[in-house]
Amino acid sequence: MATLKDIAEKAGVSITTVSRVLNYDDTLGASEETRRKIFEIAAELDYKTIKQRNQNKRDSKIFSNPFVKEKGNLRIGVLQSSAAEGELQDPYYLSIRMGIEKECAKQNVILEKIVTIESLYEPKGKEQTFSGIITIGKFSQEDTKKLEEYFLPIVFVDGNCKNRGMDYVSIDLEKATQEALLYLMELGHKHIGFIGFEGHVHCSDKREITFRRFMEKYKIATEEDIYATSAMAAGGYKIMKKVIQKTNPPTAFFTANDSIAIGVLKALHENKIAIPRQMSIIGFDDIPNAKYTVPSLTTIKAYTEHMGETGVKLLLDQIYNEGCTVGRWVTIPTKLIIRESTGPAPSL
Repeated sequence: MATLKDIAEKAGVSITTVSRVLNYDDTLGASEETRRKIFEIAAELDYKTIKQRNQNKRDSKIFSNPFVKEKGNLRIGVLQSSAAEGELQDPYYLSIRMGIEKECAKQNVILEKIVTIESLYEPKGKEQTFSGIITIGKFSQEDTKKLEEYFLPIVFVDGNCKNRGMDYVSIDLEKATQEALLYLMELGHKHIGFIGFEGHVHCSDKREITFRRFMEKYKIATEEDIYATSAMAAGGYKIMKKVIQKTNPPTAFFTANDSIAIGVLKALHENKIAIPRQMSIIGFDDIPNAKYTVPSLTTIKAYTEHMGETGVKLLLDQIYNEGCTVGRWVTIPTKLIIRESTGPAPSL
């Protein structure tokens, strides 16, 4: 069977170029002559794209192969948008992956790591053994499209840029943020800050979007009270060191995860700012260490392992029962966990 490498060598172009041309990628800047040459060589070698091969499998019912129908022989690929280092700084994605691994072990499913999206298109025959793919984290529209075109059952866990016909598992970030902010406002806080994530170029973080909506409606903050970091605990620490130098800093902060909040707590402690008497802090995730910080951290609990488990169940339903053609968007609820890092706003 001809491979992308065979076509690339004969056409004198890269494997990536061949793949994108054969998948009709209009964003590729290849000339018409190059495109025509690649299609001619592909036809000459009788090459079939992965999408064409998998479509033929579905049309002829060959898609119901032993890897699909014999429970216990399933092989699922898992693709993460964040690197292993990211899991160490923020256990959020680690917990999702653990949920996936536990459910796969429970269902006697083999789980295999996919290093990159591009590796799916390498001629290693893995398209013959994967029964489905589950992704963790946020991908660009371009990468999401590539994954969809791979034409295997797929579930996006904590994904973004939702497309019709696909299965997604996520949490209600908007409602969680509303709950956190309303709680702080009920405690009398009228000046609240937010620390979110840098680099959300694919789709904006709904926590920040919701915070900005509250800012406009209730006048709880200004643009100067919105911060972003990619350094997790170190970033929260650095930002708070700057905040406490201000003449009129917020009396409360909502952070996009617990790791950032822990850095904030350290900066406040070093500068002898009493928590929550002088400033209240709310995190997000409820990581295992949140209850052991000093003071213990008020946070939004995200049921991340359950997100992973649900993703596996949706994927297995697609594989065994052909799933749902319109797509399912499953939202896992969150819970506000009140501990010692929040309290009434300081009196003026």
